[in-house]
Amino acid sequence: MLTETWLSLNIPDSLISLKGYSLYRKDRDNGRGGGICIFVDEEISTTFQISIIPFDTPTGCESLAVNFLSSNFSLSICCIYRPFFVPIPDMDFSLFNSIKNFSLSNKNVITAGDFNMSYLSWPLQPHSPYNEIILDSIHEGNLTQLVTEPTRIRQNQTPSQTDLIFANDPDLLTKIEYLPPFGKSDHLVISSNLQIYINPTKKLVKKIKHTNYGNVRRDLANFNWNSMFQTANTCEMWEVFQSKLSASVNNHTYVKEIKLIPNKPWIDNRLLQLIKHKRQLWARYKNNSSEDRYREHRIFSNHVTTELKKARQLFENNLTETESPKKFYKYIRSMLSTKVGIPLLRKPDGSLCTSNQQTADILADEFYHNYSKETFGPFIQSSIHHKNFLSTISITEENIKATLEEIARRKSAPGPDNITCQLIAACLDEIVYPIYLIAKSSFEESILPSQWLTANVTPIYKKGDKFSPKNYRQISLTCIICKVLETIIFKQMLTFLLNEKMIPDCQHGFLPGRSPISNMLICVNDWTLALDSNQPIDIAYLDFSKAFDRVPRERLLFKLNCAGIKDNLLNWIRAFLTNRSFRVRVGSDFSQSKSVLSGVPQGSILGPLLFLVFTSDIPTQIQSNIAMFADDIKIYSNPITYPNQLQKDLQTIRHWSDAWLLPLNEEKCAILHMGKNNPTRNYSINETAIKVITEQVDLGITITSDLTWSSHITKICHRANKMLYLINKAFQLISTNSAKKIYTTYIQPILEFGGPIWNCDRISDRNRLELTLRRATRLPYGNIRPPFEERLRAWKLTTFAQRKQRGDIIMTFKILTGRFPIQAADFFQVNQDTRFRGHSLKLKKETFKTTVRQNFLSNRVFQIWNNLPEQVVNAQSTNIFKNRYDQHANLHL
Repeated sequence: MLTETWLSLNIPDSLISLKGYSLYRKDRDNGRGGGICIFVDEEISTTFQISIIPFDTPTGCESLAVNFLSSNFSLSICCIYRPFFVPIPDMDFSLFNSIKNFSLSNKNVITAGDFNMSYLSWPLQPHSPYNEIILDSIHEGNLTQLVTEPTRIRQNQTPSQTDLIFANDPDLLTKIEYLPPFGKSDHLVISSNLQIYINPTKKLVKKIKHTNYGNVRRDLANFNWNSMFQTANTCEMWEVFQSKLSASVNNHTYVKEIKLIPNKPWIDNRLLQLIKHKRQLWARYKNNSSEDRYREHRIFSNHVTTELKKARQLFENNLTETESPKKFYKYIRSMLSTKVGIPLLRKPDGSLCTSNQQTADILADEFYHNYSKETFGPFIQSSIHHKNFLSTISITEENIKATLEEIARRKSAPGPDNITCQLIAACLDEIVYPIYLIAKSSFEESILPSQWLTANVTPIYKKGDKFSPKNYRQISLTCIICKVLETIIFKQMLTFLLNEKMIPDCQHGFLPGRSPISNMLICVNDWTLALDSNQPIDIAYLDFSKAFDRVPRERLLFKLNCAGIKDNLLNWIRAFLTNRSFRVRVGSDFSQSKSVLSGVPQGSILGPLLFLVFTSDIPTQIQSNIAMFADDIKIYSNPITYPNQLQKDLQTIRHWSDAWLLPLNEEKCAILHMGKNNPTRNYSINETAIKVITEQVDLGITITSDLTWSSHITKICHRANKMLYLINKAFQLISTNSAKKIYTTYIQPILEFGGPIWNCDRISDRNRLELTLRRATRLPYGNIRPPFEERLRAWKLTTFAQRKQRGDIIMTFKILTGRFPIQAADFFQVNQDTRFRGHSLKLKKETFKTTVRQNFLSNRVFQIWNNLPEQVVNAQSTNIFKNRYDQHANLHL
């Protein structure tokens, strides 16, 4: 793609053609200069039908758009040249509106070119009305700007970022490189890999298994499990149980083939007949091209289109009104996301795999390399001390049955044993007793069947090069029956560890009642207090490399022993961790089985809890403040009051990671400096300087060095608009009820996540959030729609500001009444003066000096909370409080 070609009608294609490429060009209509051309490798035409498509360009700009179409994939590429060097708002707004519409009207879109907008700084921030309008167009079009470095370098001038690339799927382009200019040009050449993976054609026939569970239950009820298990050990008991269960299921299962209409379940036989007749009318017209036959085809074609629209809308409305929401949300997921296939990956020698089997083996090798071999020697004495110990677990038929019911409700995928949640739910009473006998024997003998120690791994693409195995993460599916015993052990072990305070209070991951919100509220409270006192804060974000995969087993067992896990329980966990294996599945093919050398088992119930025990002694060894969420750790300190403390603690954590074989990923560790008088000290790990950042996404919340929230609001609005973009493309005839369900399920959580932590104190930020809500409520109406206030009443919604305030008040209620796992005294001071009227939990006004502290939760809610009536504040539960507050605030939710 080239801009400023300076081509004209006097220059034929032959003079500028490249061997092996097709040329598409658009010259400037009047005058010299300008012009665009695109060269396309001729091999691409063997897979795609290539055509020029329209692109509306404002006067003064030039564009050329090309579409690449195959049987099941479409890619649209547009090259743009904007020749003006000064901001012309109307033209720029029109240009970005055209880019947005281009994205909305095509599926996979890349727009690139020379925009000559050196006065814009990317990533674009909403610091001016001009920026806001452009940013809104980008967000509405679900676009991401991918150029991150200056692209125009001229002597005696500041390098500028004038060449831009926009894509509605950032993963279409990888490995963006900035190469030297051609000839005398002062623009760099931008090179990138274009990644297109075409899913195989979907099958029109699906095989569905139907099992008569009534017959299976009768078979299982007739088995004498005591007799069959009498002399068997755990492994033999499991083999007998699984073989009997599998044989019964197979005997009472038949396979039925059904025809599929991909992605269009609303098309029935009547509509298929209409479509067939439409094609017959077209064939008749082609045989005899008369005006009457064309008119007959055109009228009937319009009728078919109308019928298809009515059928689709009726289908979606019926899904909305159904009592079970499962089918509705399944349909929504099918429309909003496409199943990601695994391409034939690149081998270490650079060649591509030729089969799914090779791809599975390549991925298995990559995942295997994540593990580490444990070196043995004397362990450092753990700082954990226990008074009591836990050596046995209570396993009864009652808790086995309760756990089976709980697991059956989760609807998790089956593991290597192929026992499904549907089978468990249907045959619950018949399988409780044999599973109880197997689980009890497994715990007493400290033996697990080999199938329980195996995992089927599904690779999931993350981001980056789709052909590199490094860019896939593993999702492990383990045996469901093993998870039954794991769940029972987990619950009793967690209760013991919490009672004995073996898990530190600063750990908020995988624990009941604790969450990213509790983690961030405590941190932001500390940071705002420090900044309000004119005290700087340095925050170190730490990242362990492949933390869950690299936990060394012997060291983990040593720490479990120090924490009071003894005898039978410790022996069972040892057996649970050893001799594990996995295999990767790609399509219907599996890789060779690989051993798991280290780590806590992925996809298991116990794995996260074991990791928390392994890292539980970190807080006891450092002096700085620390907050943990599983393996996400941040420590922070005042660099003036304690000038060397943070560096000492970083070295302490580095020594801990060396001793316990859990290495830090130094490239992902970062330092965030806060405070105007921050000395901005340099920090290092193992003599390697830690990079300094100005913002960090911390557990889903964007934290900036000045602790303002515009960047976070911009990002969540972008995400919400991206989802609205997908919904708009998937549901052109969406009903009001469906639109509301989709908004409350997919959009509202994005906008409200972590609401008590951040605040929208700027007018531009509030407008941006409200605008996203306005766009969402337009979904079912099109261009002719009722006013915003009427739409809110029809949807029984409030403005975003009211919803945000409601979330703050509910969080205040939870904290003050002990329903949230943080100390209320650290956030609020209850006014004990009885002379004031009102409820007994009135807050004492806090003094503050900065807007950072003024906008924190405790000060945002002060006046509103104190004005609440006593009957609202004295609610017996959170739900009752919500209902009473809604009535008080006149919120019709």
